[in-house]
Amino acid sequence: MVDWGHRIDDLQNMVSDDYIPAALERRPEPVLANQPVLDAFYFLTSRRVSHFDAIGCIPLSEMISYTQVAGMNDPATREEFIFFLSFADNFYVGKINEKKAKSHG
Repeated sequence: MVDWGHRIDDLQNMVSDDYIPAALERRPEPVLANQPVLDAFYFLTSRRVSHFDAIGCIPLSEMISYTQVAGMNDPATREEFIFFLSFADNFYVGKINEKKAKSHG
């Protein structure tokens, strides 16, 4: 999503029998087991805080609230879920902020 974003439809329209855009060849496919983390990431992304020309991470309090509403009662399950969600979020924030920094010179 970070490298393809809103252009994914255009890239997929370029695919033919003898041509696949390089960006699609490198595109990772999500693993079904990670779908709950992806769902949480997409849902909670609107809860992040923006700072001037950079975006911040999803607040931990929002992640904890999400796990409670989702019925994750086992502490180990919640901890693991938040670990993977935070990892994905930190990667995303790093990439977006890096692009913003480059575009502002």
